[in-house]
Amino acid sequence: MPKEVKTKKAAKAAIPKSLDTFFGFTILPVLVAENTRHYMYLKKHESRNATELLPNNRSLFVLNLPVDTTDDHLRQLFGDSGTIKRIFYHNGVAADTVYDSDCSDEEEFGVVEASPEKKEKESKKSKKRKNLERRKEEEEAPIELRKVLHTGSSAHIVFAHTKMLEAALNTARDRVWTAGENVNVQSLGFDRYMLRFSVSRPDPAKLQQKVDSFMMKFKANEYEQERLALERMNQMDDDGFVVVTRNKKVKTSDGTTSVSTFKGESFDVNKVKKKELENFYRFQLREKKQNELVELRKKFEEDKEKIAVLKQSRKFKPF
Repeated sequence: MPKEVKTKKAAKAAIPKSLDTFFGFTILPVLVAENTRHYMYLKKHESRNATELLPNNRSLFVLNLPVDTTDDHLRQLFGDSGTIKRIFYHNGVAADTVYDSDCSDEEEFGVVEASPEKKEKESKKSKKRKNLERRKEEEEAPIELRKVLHTGSSAHIVFAHTKMLEAALNTARDRVWTAGENVNVQSLGFDRYMLRFSVSRPDPAKLQQKVDSFMMKFKANEYEQERLALERMNQMDDDGFVVVTRNKKVKTSDGTTSVSTFKGESFDVNKVKKKELENFYRFQLREKKQNELVELRKKFEEDKEKIAVLKQSRKFKPF
């Protein structure tokens, strides 16, 4: 075979084959394992309701993402095309993904706002102590499991410039699916389920410390509420009246007693006014006398009926 023919064939083999298309989508095969390809579908984002966060000329729509997709995977895959600004995932995550929904102790039982004196004391804390507390919170932060996508999930990738989007649509085929060498990603499979098991069952000693801390804050909040209630007790209101309150000791579950306040009954002025105005007008006196006469007549008729009954029974002895 002539040398010229060989060089032409070698040149043709060196030219990378362009990506195939399917119903307007560009098909991108990636190597998720040795001799195992996963096909992703790319398309330029086009929408009438384009926004600054999702512009038409810089957004790439990616369909059929692998279930183990992370931001690092997508940045490693399309990083050669240009700078990626944002990534928006769709279709949610798999049902077995665990989220930490613990709220703070203050949100749990509604801590009363601290007094100015208390705030002033807290503000005097040294920076060293604050840094130690911050480190302790970071160490005690719950471990979050790696999110797993549903099969066939999609995402929008926003690039910095339009040319980068065009380069992503013309990327090379059979790229290796990886998050990068220097990226530490949680492993999946059996290791993930073992991690989930350990996260869902915390250490009893640490759990007891957390419970004790919660109860201490809860009691401190109760005492603060009682103190504020005692301060408000027997204070004169804007109208010049004093609302009398009473205290009642209530036994708690730990055997101690706490003081709880009850709202006092305010003095009703309208009732007194109504009583004072009775029989004040002439028509009121007239109506009262008429009602009394009606009652007397009614009683007289009842007595007459009783006398008639006794006469009939011949037991009537007037003298």
